[in-house]
Amino acid sequence: MKQILVVGKTNVGKTLFTLNFAAYLGMTSVQITFRDIRTSHSKSFSIQEAIDLFVSDSEHQTKCLQSIILALPWGKGTKQCELIDSTGLVPNIHPDLLIRQAMGQTLTMVRQIRHMLHIIDGTQHAQIDDLDRQLANYGTYVTSYAVIANKWDLVQSSHALQDLKKAFPKQLVIPVSSLHKSGFREVRTYVRNVL
Repeated sequence: MKQILVVGKTNVGKTLFTLNFAAYLGMTSVQITFRDIRTSHSKSFSIQEAIDLFVSDSEHQTKCLQSIILALPWGKGTKQCELIDSTGLVPNIHPDLLIRQAMGQTLTMVRQIRHMLHIIDGTQHAQIDDLDRQLANYGTYVTSYAVIANKWDLVQSSHALQDLKKAFPKQLVIPVSSLHKSGFREVRTYVRNVL
């Protein structure tokens, strides 16, 4: 089964994207597998329960890899892939040891994975920093990579998409609103192409 890593800085909406994309595909519940540096366990949640528990405005709500199995319609049946939510990255050394370990786990997965969805905050379209640029540059070495510009419902500039295409000239850029599930049709097309 193919794996797709959802990666990006902290508080860009990776977890909400992951859960609401599953809902967009028709899933009402998910089994989340939690993997930290030592252990792994799974638990089932309704989509809304998972959003209530794991989506937050506070930084580093996701403290380990959290994966779900997605089933995409495929002909008369379905194809599955594993969508892996990861700990948000920061450009400096985090003071909390557990957060540093979780970010290390994310970076290890970045080196191992072949398919990536790089979530960025679309409202920051004019201020792409080195961390996002480095992830995008690394994305040119994996099999498939796309920039998901989240929070697009909050973007005010008519030039925002043009700014992002200039900032990420070699990558596919998909504007979405994870909150409102807009732009998810294009993400589904990307995922289908991965499969």
